[in-house]
Amino acid sequence: MWFVFDFKERRIIPQRYTLRHYSSWDLEALRNWRFEGWDGQNWTMISEHVNDESLHGKGSTHTWEVNCNTAFSSFRIFQTAKNSNAHHYLCISGFEIYGKLFTPPVAVAKRGPVQLRYAYDFDTNGLFYWLGSRTGSWINPAETGLVAVTHSTLAADSVPATAICGREVVRCVSMPKPNMWFSVDLKDLRLCPTHYSLRHYSTWDTEALRSWRFEATVDGHSWTILSEHSNDKSLLGKGSSSW
Repeated sequence: MWFVFDFKERRIIPQRYTLRHYSSWDLEALRNWRFEGWDGQNWTMISEHVNDESLHGKGSTHTWEVNCNTAFSSFRIFQTAKNSNAHHYLCISGFEIYGKLFTPPVAVAKRGPVQLRYAYDFDTNGLFYWLGSRTGSWINPAETGLVAVTHSTLAADSVPATAICGREVVRCVSMPKPNMWFSVDLKDLRLCPTHYSLRHYSTWDTEALRSWRFEATVDGHSWTILSEHSNDKSLLGKGSSSW
């Protein structure tokens, strides 16, 4: 048995959650369950409870602290074994959640176009910084679901591709094959670009990008070349950047 709480376009990094037992009996209280989060593709276990006796008595409540760094759009209470009365009834009459809430950026942007003016490489004026700082402290928007990163095959020792939207110099690298690519889906947002910045990885001064296309799509099928680079030597040295 399970309950799902869908926050639709909002994303939450949970820090605590509260459950309340139902009003009928002191019995049938939840004892064994998983608290899970949905990232748009998979359910991830945030915490697991085995013979947890925190709920006792009708209408009783308890709040659990969780250790989580991922933003989810939905949460699930999934009962994994019998309740306090050795039955499979899943009795919940209240749920609350606490943590960092990420409001859809498209709702903010509806007030009018947001001007993102380039000052220098990886300043605080770019799109990803704007998206990631909506709640005050900056968090990579690809890790909170505000944008989605897809890619060709990564090297086995590469960090996850979401790092390309991040602020740290890391080892993010594809396999050494022709026609490798990274793509960032802005979802409901639309952007008229004036500049873009790239940063070389953290591992070596060699292997820097030289020949590539910067492309964009409206429908996800037809790609338009915004700029094309052939033997471009702007990137040199590990962690170097250019625009």
